[in-house]
Amino acid sequence: MVESPDTKRKVRVPPGQYVTEDLPVLHLGYVPEVSREAWKLRLWGLVEEEKALSFEEFISLPRVKVHSDIHCVTGWSKLDCLWEGVSALVLKDLVK
Repeated sequence: MVESPDTKRKVRVPPGQYVTEDLPVLHLGYVPEVSREAWKLRLWGLVEEEKALSFEEFISLPRVKVHSDIHCVTGWSKLDCLWEGVSALVLKDLVK
């Protein structure tokens, strides 16, 4: 597991921030529903070879856990977050 240095600080909440127990969900409005069968992650751009991963291919990739605090520009802080997912470095290695 990756430990963020923020979790080791004596003062973990920046000035002007408040601690929340919830993790607010913020979005711009409509959130489309996408089935696992239709879901694709397309890796393209400045890569040697473009790649598209299905949901099953994506979730079978190696995962990493990260323990961190998150501080939002809107003023809240959520301490001791545990994030898990595929590292961007793993995706980079798929397309070089």
